[in-house]
Parts: sequence; structure tokens; C-alpha cells
Amino acid sequence: VDSSLTREEFSTIICRAADIAGYALDFDITIFKFADSDSISDWALKFVNALRESDIIDGVGGNYFAPKDPVTRAQAAKIISSLLSYSY
Repeated sequence: VDSSLTREEFSTIICRAADIAGYALDFDITIFKFADSDSISDWALKFVNALRESDIIDGVGGNYFAPKDPVTRAQAAKIISSLLSYSY
């Protein structure tokens, strides 16, 4: 099947990989900073919030995250780059 990862799926994968690699991200954040936080799946919310609070991810403009949109190569590259330069 030829399908794309959504932004929330990619965020979850990146966050889990960061946790395995020993990055100290806070998974207990309950502050929802995106205007469309209610559209983020329950299983992905803590991961998206942890990456947002760590300044590893941004929205797509207008304070929206667009969780169900496919992640682009440019967005994926930016997230990975931000994670690799993250100071914890």
C-alpha cells in the first residue's frame, strides 16, 4: 500500500524514537497550544504536546497543527533537524 504518514503519526514515531535515544521530553504536558488540538487523536496528543513544548515541532500556520494531513519531506526534515539540535 502506498500511503503517507500523517503529521500526528510522524510526531508519535519521532517522539518514541527520541525517548528510546534518551532525550528528556516531558510526556505529561496537558497544555494544548494548537487551535486544532481537539482534532489530534488521543493516542498522539501526549507526543505532539511533548514535541511542541520542546520546540521541536511547529504548526502549519494560524496556530494549527493539521494532525491528519500527510507530513511532507520538508516538514519531516525540519522536525528531525530540530530534534537532533535539541538541548536537554
